[in-house]
Amino acid sequence: MEEIWKTRKERYQKQQLKYLRYVFNDNFVLALFFLFGGLAYAYADFLKALPLASGHWIFKLTLALVLWLGLFLGKFASLLQEADVVFLSPLDYQMVTYLNLAAKSSLPLALAGQFLVWICALPFIVTAVGFSYGQSLVFLFVTATLKILYHNFALQAHYYPKFQTVTYRWGLRILALAILISFVTFIPLGILLLFGLILVLALSKRQMTKHLFAWNYAVAIEAQRQMGLYRLYNLFTDVPMVKSSVKRRKYLDIFLRGQSPYAYLFVRGFARKEEYANLWLRLTMLTFVITLFIDNGWLAGLIAVLFYYMLALQLLPLSKRYDEIVFTHLYPLDTTVKKKDLTKLLQKVMALSAFIMALGVGLGSQSWAFGGGVLVVLILLNQGLLKHLIARKVGD
Repeated sequence: MEEIWKTRKERYQKQQLKYLRYVFNDNFVLALFFLFGGLAYAYADFLKALPLASGHWIFKLTLALVLWLGLFLGKFASLLQEADVVFLSPLDYQMVTYLNLAAKSSLPLALAGQFLVWICALPFIVTAVGFSYGQSLVFLFVTATLKILYHNFALQAHYYPKFQTVTYRWGLRILALAILISFVTFIPLGILLLFGLILVLALSKRQMTKHLFAWNYAVAIEAQRQMGLYRLYNLFTDVPMVKSSVKRRKYLDIFLRGQSPYAYLFVRGFARKEEYANLWLRLTMLTFVITLFIDNGWLAGLIAVLFYYMLALQLLPLSKRYDEIVFTHLYPLDTTVKKKDLTKLLQKVMALSAFIMALGVGLGSQSWAFGGGVLVVLILLNQGLLKHLIARKVGD
């Protein structure tokens, strides 16, 4: 089992590094740099506006909710595959060893997530809630303990059918929230609940091996976890594991009319392919939400321009989508028609993005002058830069 786990872990890490190279490309890293800078600036302004060390109940409840949401970061990764139901089922009695290796491997990353959440919440804990830096370490200890218990629960769920139910999972999550609220308001109650949870999971672990290993559940829950990662990677590059289906909807044809063959192909390729339409929608709405919470108009505008440029670059591969179809080369159409039709389509969708992003800047900064200025800049980019990028891409 140790050899199987080692092999799978190495293969899985290589696969993740392969896709992470596409996620953290130069443009995205630059955008993240300005994004985190903007959020940090807004966070600092938010803390300055709060009454110092007031310890109001709403601040305590907010702290408990933030730490509780942080528990959802970092899931138990078993790396089990569908074929294991057949080929590893004779080794059912050794699966505890395999799962323990999986827990030890995935737990450090999960604990790192809890540490980052605690670091981000630390200024709020000291400024608004009123705890000292030393007292704040209690919350780091509690969240780390709860995360370890979560991993033990996920491991035991491979054997206990009752642990696999939605009711039981949400019951555990609500109990974790109650523990965090107790530590913020009345620490003795929180300690009592935490030790009670530890005792229950310790007793259930002693009886775990008396149950059969739930192969179908184990494979399904791991496939669900990995699919969440693949969908994230699919925003930046093609992921073969993410498959989508296409359904014919004639009533939408009125919005997908094209006057030439290339216009017909591009408009449908954009609407039907997840990597274009979904990417455009998600990045546009993400930029809107981010700028909505930044009251500094200059910073929000800069973030909007960066995300707009990044979105334009992500949509440019649409120009190559039909190059491998032989009929696009046989049909007597000049490349200028291709450039014109692609430019017309992308200018329309990017103009809509420009309006939504500028609206976010205007609402966030509470200044329509900033929103209007950003809209003008984005429209100029739409008319000038986009044409240049498409001409260079299609000309390759």
